[in-house]
Amino acid sequence: MKSPIVVIDFGTSSARILVAEDDPRARVLAYESMPSLGVNHGVIVDLEKAAETIQHLISKVKKKIDIRFNRVYCTVSGDSISSVNSHGVVKIRHQEVTPYDLDELSVTAQALALDNQVVVHMLPQSYKVDNQAGIIDPKGMFGVRLEGSFNLVLADQGAAQNMSRCLERVGLTCSGLIFPPIGLAAAVLTQDEKQQGVVVLDMGEGTTDCVVLYGGVVVFSASIPIGGAAVSHDIAHLLQVNNDTAEKIKKLMGLADEEEAYMGVSSDKIREVIDARYAQIIKLVDRCLVREGLKQKVNRGYVLCGGAMRYPGVSDIIESFLGKQSRQGSLVGASDSSMHQDWLSAAGLVYYIQQQAGSPIHSRNNPCRHAFKMIQRWLEVYF
Repeated sequence: MKSPIVVIDFGTSSARILVAEDDPRARVLAYESMPSLGVNHGVIVDLEKAAETIQHLISKVKKKIDIRFNRVYCTVSGDSISSVNSHGVVKIRHQEVTPYDLDELSVTAQALALDNQVVVHMLPQSYKVDNQAGIIDPKGMFGVRLEGSFNLVLADQGAAQNMSRCLERVGLTCSGLIFPPIGLAAAVLTQDEKQQGVVVLDMGEGTTDCVVLYGGVVVFSASIPIGGAAVSHDIAHLLQVNNDTAEKIKKLMGLADEEEAYMGVSSDKIREVIDARYAQIIKLVDRCLVREGLKQKVNRGYVLCGGAMRYPGVSDIIESFLGKQSRQGSLVGASDSSMHQDWLSAAGLVYYIQQQAGSPIHSRNNPCRHAFKMIQRWLEVYF
């Protein structure tokens, strides 16, 4: 039996592991979650505690399945995430584009002066063979000169190495790092949204991650080191309660009929504080888009993912401050997203890995619809 696909979604407040078969079906074999330790704003700050968290996850999974594995994929986030567009040019060796030529092209496109950064994703935007531009997949085409435009997603070298070292401490090898919204984009967006312009917004407790797609390709990625925990802290400060109590109140405020006062403060006042913090985070994302000249290209608005995005007022905030539409993220074709958010990112990672299979450079083609259906069925049955 082939080694399974194992992904670890390592967030600020919780860590999740998902094990799936490495075949076109991608049947889910096991999954576990627990509070995470040693992570702050998406970055490992305590190797020992982070390794302890992963060790507990692995132990719990291995009690469920009798399958050995030593390689895993893991998420990477934090404010060091950035993206840059790059261009590569190579001579086609035998007048027919082969995987070797594509490998060589990827090397030239990554020949940038990176200041303590590593390339996490290399996402093709378009290819050109001689004078023929706008090519999606150049393999097998005849020509002399091959060019490619790419979007490179970058992460801090130290953050990436710390994650690898954390896995090594528990006897695991890192097969690859994945920026969560990249996986989500592969799983939750329709082709029309990708073409017309859309933002995938993934808000956890410690970070708000985003990617922008336009013309069918990723054009920008970023991570803001603020998330749902900031909302809880605001409530705690307002009511003079601890963070755990504030978190419970925040969830209650998400209920449309919740009108109870807390510590003498009306629910309307609490919601006002919550809305203000969400508005600040949304404006920070919007500022990034304005800086990159992308705001006018977001014709299909925002797709909201992550547990912190379940607050029902977020869509109204986006409509009010940005004039853009939004929807809750869900696997394409799923009828209900409300129960899927906690595991949507992990499911997106598996889908993205399946999409990558057999290709040295990320492809926009989608050869894994079977995996997509199996993971969707797992979410619907168990959540």
